[in-house]
Amino acid sequence: MVAALIGLRLPESVPLAAIGDGGEHALVRRLVAAIRATEIDDIHISGCVTAGAVVVPTALVTAARVQADGDALLAGIAAGYRTAIAFAGAFGGASILYRGIWPTYLAAPVAAAATAASIRGLDAAGRARALRLAIARTNSVLDRSAPRWLALGCAAVDGLVAADAAAAGLDAGDTAVQRWAEQAGVSLDATVLERAVALDTIDCKTFPTSRQGYAAIETFRSLRRVHPDRPVARIAVAVPMQYLAMVGSTGRPRSRIESMTAVAWQMALAEHAPDALYDVARHNIPQDPALDGFAARVTVAADARLTELYPEFWAGKVRIEYADGGSIEAEDLSPAGSKALGWPELIAKAGRLASANGIAAERIARLLAQARVAGGSQPVALRDWIEAADLEAAPPL
Repeated sequence: MVAALIGLRLPESVPLAAIGDGGEHALVRRLVAAIRATEIDDIHISGCVTAGAVVVPTALVTAARVQADGDALLAGIAAGYRTAIAFAGAFGGASILYRGIWPTYLAAPVAAAATAASIRGLDAAGRARALRLAIARTNSVLDRSAPRWLALGCAAVDGLVAADAAAAGLDAGDTAVQRWAEQAGVSLDATVLERAVALDTIDCKTFPTSRQGYAAIETFRSLRRVHPDRPVARIAVAVPMQYLAMVGSTGRPRSRIESMTAVAWQMALAEHAPDALYDVARHNIPQDPALDGFAARVTVAADARLTELYPEFWAGKVRIEYADGGSIEAEDLSPAGSKALGWPELIAKAGRLASANGIAAERIARLLAQARVAGGSQPVALRDWIEAADLEAAPPL
């Protein structure tokens, strides 16, 4: 929801306010798009799926609608995460990403359906119907010429509808999963949708960036703390071959998202404008020739060993050569945040994001306080979350 607070103001998500009738589906669509557009949400690397952006809005809206309590809300969130991670991992999400398939978009309907079905209290047969109906709405290919945040929001709504349809007794048939797998060209056992997944294996980046470049950037920041005043002559970055093209650009970024994927540019920010790393909208990045000059000293290449370790590890290796001679290097397989962050770390992250994105610290504090009391036997009040985040007015629920 911190991501939603920031993301609803981004250019990619602002137009979504004009779509729909302002009801539950429109709210889910907007929140999903806004959260995912920030690049500050969590990710499970083996499936390359960012489940929280889909699951949390679906859970909050569903729980408020059916007057579920906080414990049911948390159980639904866990069910959605587990389903998204198991589903994406089953077809090798981290590998198919580079075939042009977006794993989060692929998993969104089943994740939302699992979340809503759990919160609605559907029995095992009802949850199975919801997943079969959702997978019938799952698309393996996204046309990148269309707004992808809008597409992800719509995919989440498809899962919400699937849970409602399952509650009404509708079904897509026992072979729905197998039919989808054949059409998508993947091998998928239907039981994977019920697979147990350890939720503490989720990555949570400490600043907005692509997870692919995150390890290299964190390695660079760590190395610079050793000799912060020594001038840098060159920086050699090594990453897995699978995502070299994604993170390897060394010119000035042409878009907000590219500024979060190119490791050279983000290293330049870390060196000359470290606070700008936390600016999600990238409104406050200085037009400083020093940034371009520093990025030009970075080269990015594939490393055979890191390529073999992928997708278990999304690693980075960095070598800094100093202008006065000598060098320093390091490799990081599991950077800070490569496992779920604890509450103190999440609070610190939220505070840095608030400061960099023009959000008053007390607004973040209200939202975090609401999150801390999310469990329990009291009905979930979406209005409390909306007011705590100071989001735009929610529809009556």
